[in-house]
Amino acid sequence: MKVYALLVGINEYAVVRDLSGCVQDVQRMTEFLQARVIPPETAYPDDFLQIKTLTNAEATRSAIIEAFQTHLGQAGDGDVAFFYYSGHGSEENAPPEFWHLAPTRRNQTLVCHDSRSSSTAWDLADKELGYLISQLAQGKANLHTLVILDSCHSGSGTRDFSEDGGVRMETADLRERKLADYIVPADAVELVTGEQWYRPPEGKHILLAACRPDELAKERVIEHETRGVFSYHLLTALQSAGPNLTYRSLAKHVNALVRLMVSDQTPQLEAGLSEDQPFLGGTVQKTPLAYTARYDHKLTSWVIDGGTIHGIASQTKPETTTLALFPTLDAATTLDLTQAKGQARVTFVGPAESKIEGTYDGQPLDKRQTYQALVVGTPLSPLVVKFEGDEALLAPIRDDLATINQGVPSLLVKETITESESEAADLRLEALPAENLYRLSRVSDPNRFVVDTPFSDKAAQETVDCMEHMSRWLTTYKLANPHTKFKDDDVVMELYTVDASGDATLFDGGGELQLAYNAADEPPLIKIKIVNNYPDRELYCSLLNLTASYGIQAAPIQDNNNVINIPAGGGEAWVVGGESFPMIIPDEKWQAGVTEIKDLFKLIVSTTDFDAGLLEQSALMTTVRATGGVRGDEHGQEDTLSRLMARVGSRAANWGASAKVYSDWYTQDLVVSTMRPQMTRSLGAEDRVVLSNGIRLENKSQMTATVRLMSEPESERSIIGWSIPNWLRGDATQTAPFAMNATRALDDPGLSVLALEEVQNYDKVSQAEPLKLTVPVTLAQNEYVLPFGRDGDLYLPLGRVTNRAAGTEITLERMPDPEQTRSLTNSIRIYFQKVIADTFGLEPKYPRLVMAEQQNDKVVYSDDLQAIENRIKAVETKRILLYIHGIIGETQYMVPSAWDGPEGKRIADQYDLILAFDYENLATGIKETAEALREKLRAVGLGTGHGKTFHIFAHSMGGLVSRWLVEHLDGGNEMVQHLFLFGTPNGGSPWPKVQDYVFGLLTIGLNSLAPVTWPVSAATGLLAFIEKQDKMLDEMAVSSELLEDLAKGRDPNLPYTIFAGNTSIIEAAQQAVDGRPSVIERLLRKVNLHNVAGLAFFNAPNDVAVSVESILTVPDHRTPAPVKVEVACDHMTYFVPTGGLSVLHSVLNDDPLEV
Repeated sequence: MKVYALLVGINEYAVVRDLSGCVQDVQRMTEFLQARVIPPETAYPDDFLQIKTLTNAEATRSAIIEAFQTHLGQAGDGDVAFFYYSGHGSEENAPPEFWHLAPTRRNQTLVCHDSRSSSTAWDLADKELGYLISQLAQGKANLHTLVILDSCHSGSGTRDFSEDGGVRMETADLRERKLADYIVPADAVELVTGEQWYRPPEGKHILLAACRPDELAKERVIEHETRGVFSYHLLTALQSAGPNLTYRSLAKHVNALVRLMVSDQTPQLEAGLSEDQPFLGGTVQKTPLAYTARYDHKLTSWVIDGGTIHGIASQTKPETTTLALFPTLDAATTLDLTQAKGQARVTFVGPAESKIEGTYDGQPLDKRQTYQALVVGTPLSPLVVKFEGDEALLAPIRDDLATINQGVPSLLVKETITESESEAADLRLEALPAENLYRLSRVSDPNRFVVDTPFSDKAAQETVDCMEHMSRWLTTYKLANPHTKFKDDDVVMELYTVDASGDATLFDGGGELQLAYNAADEPPLIKIKIVNNYPDRELYCSLLNLTASYGIQAAPIQDNNNVINIPAGGGEAWVVGGESFPMIIPDEKWQAGVTEIKDLFKLIVSTTDFDAGLLEQSALMTTVRATGGVRGDEHGQEDTLSRLMARVGSRAANWGASAKVYSDWYTQDLVVSTMRPQMTRSLGAEDRVVLSNGIRLENKSQMTATVRLMSEPESERSIIGWSIPNWLRGDATQTAPFAMNATRALDDPGLSVLALEEVQNYDKVSQAEPLKLTVPVTLAQNEYVLPFGRDGDLYLPLGRVTNRAAGTEITLERMPDPEQTRSLTNSIRIYFQKVIADTFGLEPKYPRLVMAEQQNDKVVYSDDLQAIENRIKAVETKRILLYIHGIIGETQYMVPSAWDGPEGKRIADQYDLILAFDYENLATGIKETAEALREKLRAVGLGTGHGKTFHIFAHSMGGLVSRWLVEHLDGGNEMVQHLFLFGTPNGGSPWPKVQDYVFGLLTIGLNSLAPVTWPVSAATGLLAFIEKQDKMLDEMAVSSELLEDLAKGRDPNLPYTIFAGNTSIIEAAQQAVDGRPSVIERLLRKVNLHNVAGLAFFNAPNDVAVSVESILTVPDHRTPAPVKVEVACDHMTYFVPTGGLSVLHSVLNDDPLEV
C-alpha cells in the first residue's frame, strides 16, 4: 500500500485576483502528511508516502492535469490517491452537451494559475476533474480516491451532475467553450431524445468540499497567518485522528468548527465510497502516548518530538502546554501522575517539534538524558476582541478587564493590540454614544448576533461579563483533545428521528442533521443513545447542548444525572431515559421571524468521573444583564478534563500536585438544524395581509396566491439548481440578504425571501398595479435593496425601494414566470438582497468637492475645503486629477482606480493630488451642475491662472457637465489642461427614462451578460439612482436642446481623450438557439424594454448604456483634435483593472494604441 498526494495551492494568479492563504494551506497539509501518514508496519516500503506540490506559477492548467495523470496515476489497486486544491473556484457557461448534468447550465471550476490569460487558457471544470478521477480508477476496484477542495463552488467540484475575511471565488468565465476544449472523451457523447448528451465515466471517490455550490469559501488570519477557514479546521480535526477516524465523523466535527467561525459556509461530504471508511485508508497514525524530550545542541534548547501537527497548542500567554516527565512510560499500565519525576512547559511550538523548559526531581534537566513527556495541560486561547468607537467610553471596559480576575486581568478576554490580532479578532466591541449603548458583534458576520448593553453605571461590568460568557461558550464549543488515545468508534453517539407514530430512525449522515416542524406546526422529535464499545473499560459520558444564544445545558441521561458511567463492551445509555424530546423554536422567537436554529450536541467521554455541571450557563439575551459567573479557581479538579473545564469557568491554570491518575478523554460533535416555517397567508386580488411581526404586503393587482416569508437557505432546499447571481456575491460589507425581521440571533439567516405559491394572474402585476411590501427595518443611508427573481434560467429585477419614511417600502412592479419547486407548482420566489455603498467616511452632501487619499489600503474622503486649498497651493503639488461621476451614483466607484491598476500600475503615482466631485444628478440640470463645479474649483484656488496641471476624468453624464464647463462657461477652458471622457453620451442616450435605463442595466448585470462581472458598486449606484425618482432623461436624449447647444459650443482649445467601450454583452447572449429568441431579447421582453432601447442598439457597437457612435460624437476639427479610443469594456468597467483601466494606463504613459 502507498499514498500518493497531489497538493495544489495558488495565492498568485496570472490575471485574476490574488489570494493570501492557499500556499500556507498546502504547506500545513504537507507537514501533517509527512509527520502523521507513516507506515503502520515496518514491512511497508520506504516510499510509502509520495507527495507532489504545485504552488503559484507552478500550478498551471497543463501542470495540474499532467501531475494528476502521471503522479496520482501511479496509484495502484489498494493504494490511496489524494488530490487537494486550495484556491479560487468559479463557474463557466457549459456547452449544450453538459446541460442535462447542470440545471443552471454552468460548470463549476477550479481556477488555475494561468486561467483566462489567453484565449485557450481555461479553468479546470468539474466534468474534467471527474474524468481525471475516472482515469485513475480504471481497473482498480480497490483504489481509495480522496478529493479535498477549499474553494468556492467546491460543493460540486467532482459531481457527475449539477455553491472580513477573504473569499475564494473568482467571477464566472463567460467565454464560449466548446466540448472540444475539454479533456473529456468525445466518444462519451451520445444522442438522447434528439440532443447530444455527455455521459461522464464513473470514478468512485470521496469529496470533502469547503462549502455548498452557492456559498463562499472564506480565508482569515488565524494564529498569525492567513489560512482557509475550512483547511484550518480540517487539520485541527485531524490532529486527534488515528487510523480509525471515518469520513463521516470527520465531516461532522469540521462542519461544527467552520460554522462557528464564519456564517454561510457549510462544508460538504459527498461519497461515491463508504462514508464509514477511515480517512486516507487508515494511514493516519495516532499521536504517541508520550513524546520524547531531549536536549538539542544545535538549537541549544530542550525539545519534544511533537508540534502543531500533533495537536501541541501554541502558547497563549500566560498559559502554555504543560507536560509531566517520566523516565519511561508503558502504555499498558494505568498512568499514575504521582510517579512523574518532573514537569515542563512548552515555550515555542513548531510544525513537528517544540521547545520546552522544565525541571526533574527539582533540578535542571540533565542534557545527557532523555525523558518521556506526557501532555497534562493545554492552554485555552482567550476571546480576542477588537475595540472601536469613543475612547472615553471604552476606558471603563479596559479598566474592568484589567482587574476582573481577583484584581488581575481577565484570562478569558483579550483586547487586540497588533494589526495581526485585529485581523484575527473574534468579536468587535463598539462604544456608540449616538445610540447610547455598547454593541458586541461577531467580526466575521456583524449582522447575525448582536448584544447591545445600554449605558449605565453597571454597563462596563455587564459588557465584560457578556464577553467572558461568550468566551466560556466558545471554549466549550471548540473543546477537543488532540492527544486522546481513544479510537473514533470506541464510543458512539446515535441520534434517532422519531415520527408521529413513535417509530425511530437512525441518522447516519455526515455533516449536520436538518429537522423541520411538520404541517401542523409540531416540533420534530429525536432520541439520543450513547454506546460504549470499549472492550474492557467503563467510561464516563456527558452530553452538552450548546444553543445558538450562547447557552450550555448538560442533558440528563439517567436518574437526572448529567454524567453516566457506561459499562464496557457494548454498554449503552439513553438521554432522558430513552424518551423522545422535541427540538423547539420558541414561539416568541418564531413570531419575531426566527425560522431556523442550530444546536451543537457535544458528547464528552472520559476514563474518570467529572462534573459537567461546571460548564452550564444560561443563554444571552439581545439586551444584556450581568451573567455572574465564577472567576476564581474554586473547583480543585484533578484530572485533565476537569482542569480544562475548571479553566472554562475560571481560567485559573490549575496544575497541582493533587492529581493522581492520568485521565484520557475526547469529544464528538453533531450539529442539529431545526426549521420552523412561517405561517402561510392567503393573498386575494387587491388585498392586504400581515406576514410577520409588522411586515405587511399590499396587492394592488388581480394576482392571487398564498404567501409567506422564508430564509434563503429554506428556499434553496426546495428550488432545484438555485444559485445567487455572481454579481451579488461578496463579503458582508458589500452585499447580504436583506433580513426583514432583524432578530440578530446567532445562526438565524433571517427572512429575506417572499414565497408565493398557487399563483394565479401573476402577469397582472405591473408598475400601475404593483405589490407593496412594508418592512419595519430602517436602511442606512448607504444601503439599498434589490428584489429579484428567477425566470427559468434567467434573473429578473422586480422592483425598487420607494419609501424610507417609516421602515422600508419596496414596490414590486413585475413577476417572473412561476416555476416548479420540489413540492409545489406555480411557485414564485422573490429574493431581497441588500447592497452597501462605501461612503469613504463622509455623509452625502451635494454638490461637494473632496480630496481622496489612501489610508491603510482604503480610500478616504475629506471635504475640508481649506485643507484642499492648502494642498493645492503647496509648492510640491504640481499635477492634480479630478474624478466626476456619471448618471450612476457617486465617485466611489471611480476613485479606487487611482490606486488599483493592472500589474501594480497606479494612476495616483502620476498625480500629486486626487480630487472628486459629487453632485445631484436628477433634480439639478447639467448646466447648473457645471456652474456649481466652477464655483467649487474657484473656491479652492483652481480658477483661471492657477498655475497647476489640472486633468479631469469624467464618466457618462459627468462628461457632459465637464464639456459645458470648458465649452460654455467663462474661464472654464483655462482651468482645465486635459479632459478625459469615458462613455459620455455626446450624441444622446437610447434610454429615455430613468427606470428603463436602470432596469435594463440591472438585468444585464444580474445575468452576467457583460464580459467582465461588474463591481457591486455598480449595483449600489443603479439602485440609488432609481430610488430617488423616475423621470425622463431629457438632457441626455438624442437631439436634446442641451446636446444641440454643446454641438454649437466654442472650441475650448484643450486636449480631449474620449474612451468608447465597444463590448456590451457577450456574443452568446445575442445568438438565437434552437429557434428560441436570444437571451438579450428574452430579457428585454421580460422587463418590457424590447421597444425602448431596441435590439438594433445592441447589434451595433455600444457599451450597454451608450453607442460607440454617440460617445465619439465630438467634432474632429478642433485644435487639438480629440483623441478617440475604442476600449474592449462596457459602461460599468471603464475603471476596473480587467476592463478599460489598462487602456487608460497606456494612454497616460503614451504607449502606442489602435485608435
